[in-house]
Amino acid sequence: MIESLMPQTWHVFLPGVLCGAILMAVSGAAWVVYKSKSILSPEQAAYDDCLKSGRTIRDCAATLRTQVRHGFDRRQGEKAMEAFEKAIKEEVEKRLSSGASKREVVQWAKQNAFVGKGLSDAVGISLKDIEDDNTEC
Repeated sequence: MIESLMPQTWHVFLPGVLCGAILMAVSGAAWVVYKSKSILSPEQAAYDDCLKSGRTIRDCAATLRTQVRHGFDRRQGEKAMEAFEKAIKEEVEKRLSSGASKREVVQWAKQNAFVGKGLSDAVGISLKDIEDDNTEC
């Protein structure tokens, strides 16, 4: 009796197993992706960003401990950096409009440790050229 049922149900059983395996694989992959993209705390995100930048585990751990100890908020730091870049850009534009050459402005900025994206944008010279002192005017 089983032999008479086997040929009829075998063609239904295999596609069912295949569909079940596909469903399990898709749901398992979705669960893994969802869990891996869970919301990180700001400290974990800062640590991950530090590691992605190529620094060592020891450096990143020390940086994170210092930031936590002093109550450093990452968003405040980003806002402060944006304000600093904006101030650099305004000062450079003011000096350029007063008649100073790009080379003079870059030298002044380097002496005052104002090298950054704001300086690069305002002067129109790439940051790499500024750092390499290739300021042709």
